[in-house]
Amino acid sequence: EIKPIETTNHWLVDESLYANNMSVIGLVQIDGINQETTSLEIGAFCGEEVRGSQLVQYIPELDKYLVFLTIHGEGSEEISFKLYDHSIGEELDLRSPEAITFTVNGTLGSVTSPYILNFSNMVEITASVNPSEAGVVTGAGIYAINDIATLVTTSNEGFSFKNWTVN
Repeated sequence: EIKPIETTNHWLVDESLYANNMSVIGLVQIDGINQETTSLEIGAFCGEEVRGSQLVQYIPELDKYLVFLTIHGEGSEEISFKLYDHSIGEELDLRSPEAITFTVNGTLGSVTSPYILNFSNMVEITASVNPSEAGVVTGAGIYAINDIATLVTTSNEGFSFKNWTVN
């Protein structure tokens, strides 16, 4: 079911709590692909506290979909990002781009050279040792698609690594 696109932001920030702000002019990507839709909203967070939120806008003169995000804060705080899709009414379960450091009156990106906000799909890598008393395997976890997952085995005394098997 496709829902009508909302015109209000999913995340709301109380701007009166912060004396300072910074700007991000960004291009939203998912797995390296430019997103050409105005249904996406970027949320900026310090921990779980929302510090900014803005819908993507289409700029006809440039034929680009950009976000003009104002982030509120005090200084030197780590800011992370989330993505909300108004066309389905859901926060997307994607790994956010690298966190940035809040800079008073700072600007990241420009209309001609936007800051890339590349969100990634995730996969879970699991691994176990058989028999379990033979040793341990490390490196399992959640990874972005196309990330390299390195698994390492350590054999207990009297055992040796033979091979990997799937399922």
